[in-house]
Amino acid sequence: MICDKLKEIREKTGMNKKEFANYLGIKYTTYNNYETGAREPASDFLILVSRKFDISIDYIMGLTDEKNILHSYELLAAEMEHIEKYRSIDDFGRETVDLVLLREVSRVENQKNEKRIKIPTGTLVDFHEIKDIDDTEPCKLRPVKTTMQSLSAGCGSVGDDDQYTEINYPDEKVPEGTDFASKITGDSMEPTFFDGDIVFYELTQNLREGDIGVFRKNDENFIKEYSKDGLVSHNPAYDIIVPGMDDHIETIGKVLGKL
Repeated sequence: MICDKLKEIREKTGMNKKEFANYLGIKYTTYNNYETGAREPASDFLILVSRKFDISIDYIMGLTDEKNILHSYELLAAEMEHIEKYRSIDDFGRETVDLVLLREVSRVENQKNEKRIKIPTGTLVDFHEIKDIDDTEPCKLRPVKTTMQSLSAGCGSVGDDDQYTEINYPDEKVPEGTDFASKITGDSMEPTFFDGDIVFYELTQNLREGDIGVFRKNDENFIKEYSKDGLVSHNPAYDIIVPGMDDHIETIGKVLGKL
C-alpha cells in the first residue's frame, strides 16, 4: 500500500512525520492522512516524492519491490547533525531557528525573482489558495516584526512582547494594516488555521463578533474567534474559553491573514 511505502521512505530519512511534511512543503495533517491511509495521495504528491528521493512512482504505489531504486535519499551527515541539534534544544530555541529559516527562505526566493501573485479580496486572506500569474517582476519585500514566541491554537503559550525579529515577506502577501506576524502552534483553530501557519495581525482592541483575534489570558497568548460568550476554537474538540472571576483577558490584535 502507498501508506506503507511512505512510512518506509520517511523512516529511512530519520525524520518524524512533522519534519517529513515540512521537508516536502505540505501540511502535517495532510501528510499524516497519507501515511495512515485515511486519504489517497494525489498524483502531484507522488511525483513530488519521486523527484525528492529519486525513486519510481511504481515503487511508491507498491507495483514493484526493487530495493535498488531506493538509493539517493539518505540525509547527508551534516543534515543529520543539524536535525540532532534541533531535537536537543527547547521549544523557544526551535521557534527561533524556524524564524531564521523562514527569513532565509524568503530572502532566497526573492533572489530568484519570485512571480507576483494575485491576492483575493476580503478581510481574511488565505494565501494557500493564491494562484500565480504570468509576471516576472522582482518580488518586493516588506519587513514585518515577527514574534519569537508562537501564538497558541491550543491550550495557550506564554509570550514576551519584547522578543521579535524583523522578517522580510513578499509585500503582496502582507495584508494592509499589519503590525506583527506570529507562527501558530496547535490544532484548535483547524481547519481555518493549521500548526505552523504564519498569521499577520494589527494591534487593536476593537473586535467585532466573529473576528479572529490575538488574546492574552493570564500571561498566555491565544488565537481564537471573538464572541460575546468567550473565545471560540474552530476545532470542535476544544471547548470555548470562558473567563473566570480571577482571569484577566486582554485583546492584543485582529488577525488579517495567514501565510
